[in-house]
Amino acid sequence: MNTTQDASRQSVADALEALLAKRFSGADRKLVTTLARQFYHRVPEEELDHLGLDSMAAISAQLLGFIRDRQPGVAKINVYNPELEQHGWSSGLTVVEMVNDDMPFLVDSVSVALAEQDIAIHRIIHPVLRAQRDDNGNLNAIAEQDTDLADGVSESLMHLVVDRQSDGEELDRLHAVLQKTLADVRAAVEDWQAMLKRAVESAERLSEYGSGIDRQHVEECRKFLRWLMEDHFIFLGIRDYRVVNEDGQRYLEQMEGSGLGILRGGPEPAQRREIASLPGGAWSLGTSPQLIFVTKTNARSTMHRVGYLDYIGLLSYDDSGQVVRERRILGLFTSIAYNRSAWDTPLVQPKVDGVVERSGLRPGSHAYKALVHILETLPRDELLQADTDDLYPLASGILNLQERQRTKLFIRPEQFGRFYSCMVFIPRDRFKTEVREAIQSILRKALNGEKLDYVVQVSESVLARLHVVVRPKPGSAVQYDEGDIENQIIEAVRSWRDELREILIQKHGEAEGLRLANQFGRAFPISYTEDVSPWVAAFDVDNAAALEGADDLRMSLYRPRKRRVGLLRFKIFKHGTPIPLSDVLPMLENLGLRIVNERPYELHMPDGASLWVQDFDMVPDDGGDLDINAVRDDFQQAFEKAFTGLTESDGFNRLVVSCQLRWREVMLLRAYCKYLLQTGIPFSQPYMEQTLNAHPVISRLLVELFNTQFNPDWKEQRAGQCKRLARALGTLTRDMTDPVLKEYIDEISERRDGQREGQDREQAFDLIRRAILRALESVRSLDQD
Repeated sequence: MNTTQDASRQSVADALEALLAKRFSGADRKLVTTLARQFYHRVPEEELDHLGLDSMAAISAQLLGFIRDRQPGVAKINVYNPELEQHGWSSGLTVVEMVNDDMPFLVDSVSVALAEQDIAIHRIIHPVLRAQRDDNGNLNAIAEQDTDLADGVSESLMHLVVDRQSDGEELDRLHAVLQKTLADVRAAVEDWQAMLKRAVESAERLSEYGSGIDRQHVEECRKFLRWLMEDHFIFLGIRDYRVVNEDGQRYLEQMEGSGLGILRGGPEPAQRREIASLPGGAWSLGTSPQLIFVTKTNARSTMHRVGYLDYIGLLSYDDSGQVVRERRILGLFTSIAYNRSAWDTPLVQPKVDGVVERSGLRPGSHAYKALVHILETLPRDELLQADTDDLYPLASGILNLQERQRTKLFIRPEQFGRFYSCMVFIPRDRFKTEVREAIQSILRKALNGEKLDYVVQVSESVLARLHVVVRPKPGSAVQYDEGDIENQIIEAVRSWRDELREILIQKHGEAEGLRLANQFGRAFPISYTEDVSPWVAAFDVDNAAALEGADDLRMSLYRPRKRRVGLLRFKIFKHGTPIPLSDVLPMLENLGLRIVNERPYELHMPDGASLWVQDFDMVPDDGGDLDINAVRDDFQQAFEKAFTGLTESDGFNRLVVSCQLRWREVMLLRAYCKYLLQTGIPFSQPYMEQTLNAHPVISRLLVELFNTQFNPDWKEQRAGQCKRLARALGTLTRDMTDPVLKEYIDEISERRDGQREGQDREQAFDLIRRAILRALESVRSLDQD
């Protein structure tokens, strides 16, 4: 902290002290100013600015009233929502105040308790005060320095601002949770030395735990117990149990007075559990000479850190090899234990030696070193809990995976059946949150999971490792097929490009499918792979691969799945640069479609060239629905000819969709109308475009009349067919019997001058019909000559 910051902080402290001096007098003034000085000493300056002097003074006064009386050995807790009238300051959050004898794990344990309740901490202030109290617990003085008050006692004061707890019930529940947490901390700390003494006793008397047990195993277990006490394990609770036989049944019962730490309390000695009912047949361990086993409990830690408690069981055997006693040790392995080499950890070292020996690999070889590295980097809980028979297939399986980008699953059931340790290896470039969640869902369902924890490891290896611990629902019978679960995970992990490659191979065969996959598989941008399924992408690959040159154009008109009625998609494939939306928009609108969205994708091809896929969401401008199969080819041809300039882009092009005409047939009607405009017809081109599109039956008949006259295949029937079509056309325009035309005329006749407009439209059709008939008569005369 620089001089300027020191001066600023001192200024705030002086101002706060002056404010408190006005509000308090006598001994209380000394207490509150000393408390405030120590309380805010390490609070960041920006937080002090946020609080303001009035709130700081009110909090100091509140804290003094809170800590004024407390009996030694008792934790005092206050949980409240600050209100201005009651507390002198207000906040939209909840405040937790705690004062307790200073001891290890307090802040960590409180943080764990709040995290387990899904309550976030917004601010925490935790000074350790040296307080002097009288025999009744009343506060007499607070030391200004650690050397003051020789008869004082260190007290932990915690002030936390947490998520708002809205009502009294929630406040009471949080108070109870914190009370239980602090009680557990006190029990563990007070019994710390007693638990260490119990562990030392176990190590010294371990040879008495069973006859006929291998001496080397006994010594390894003794080393492990001593290793625990070398800052590798936090002892939180110990309790002894004995096995009793009664009426032909074996029961496990607690030994009265044996509980220490968090296991001080518990069931009465008379309350016992039948061994046959214990999960997973736990006491089948009695058939093997195993003095110590390591696992996890079903209870989560209330102290130090989030997670399940580590459970170390020491078993005693009678001469027949049956378990007769268990000493149960609960706690947490320290970070030092997790970072030690596997070969420096008692009980683990014989296991990893056994795995290496069983592998038969030559020491110093590449595979040997790889196996050693695998064992060193396995989760330490796996090495502590699993035996050699479990570790060997796991380690050798991982060794076989080295540098191979494939998905692999390993499942290890916990020996008591309480959880399943699942290790999943995934190609690193495919690992993402969605994949992890899919894998966890598969494992949860397959193993009847109720609770689940996971750890991810992503290193320089080509494989990412996901370690998932699944805890089944209590009492559920779990039956699973590891191969089937692995296949499900492979499907979930399989990348978008993998699926595209398989689809292309199915469509085009092995050689051509792989060629297309290699050419296009990595060309698509991430935005495309997130928007488009591999199945649709395979069709896009076909279109993109069919492009022949820089000016070539490929298109795809289709109806997407699971979309609202009427929505169409139109894709344009083109090398080089995309077609500007300002060019595409009028061409599609002239074809009777309205663009509602565009998604352009740039494909970076292996040769460095760019290929564009422009994907348009469209709807018919009349709100109807199209028969895609009927209009697709004509629509795409009409768009291409309009884009290349071989035909005009105007309202006549709507006839492609409304009448299912080809672009050349549209050119025919456009030519007639242009001819009429040259003759001085009083109707504009947009008026005639609208007229023809509004009456598709008549427009289609006009084209059929022309095609009939000039189709060389109909030469003999031409005259009769022409007369029939002409008569039908004349009837439609003269009698107004066409339903579409009649509906339109009825609609516009209701307008102010609707009758005149109806007559104009009838006259326009009649002029178009007469122009066609005159042309036909001229052509017929030439044909007769």
